[in-house]
Amino acid sequence: MPVTVLAGTEEAGKYRECVEKLPTVLGELQALHNTIKGHESKRVEELKAEEERRRKMTQENRRRRHDYVPFVLGMLKALEKKKLLGEMITKIKQDEETKLKEAAKRPDPAAIPAAKREEKK
Repeated sequence: MPVTVLAGTEEAGKYRECVEKLPTVLGELQALHNTIKGHESKRVEELKAEEERRRKMTQENRRRRHDYVPFVLGMLKALEKKKLLGEMITKIKQDEETKLKEAAKRPDPAAIPAAKREEKK
């Protein structure tokens, strides 16, 4: 119905009220839309974080469940075949003995009085 036909009638007053409320309603709808978009972007970020966490968990579970024993045994056998295993063991033992001797030469920090420890710092 054209507005001119409704002029002065009760329907025209209701129509005018609705038209006058439109900017307010539109503003409220835009604010609601922005709020929803904010919530949506937050949920998308949470979803991405959860997917990343699950990917890492899956990878960790694969590592944890993998049987490394055959790999380690194969490596030890290969080192022994190349006559490197004995040398490596000897070198490790020598390094450990050196570390123990150096540690024995150093004074025990617990035996030094607290005042002297503070002076050294």
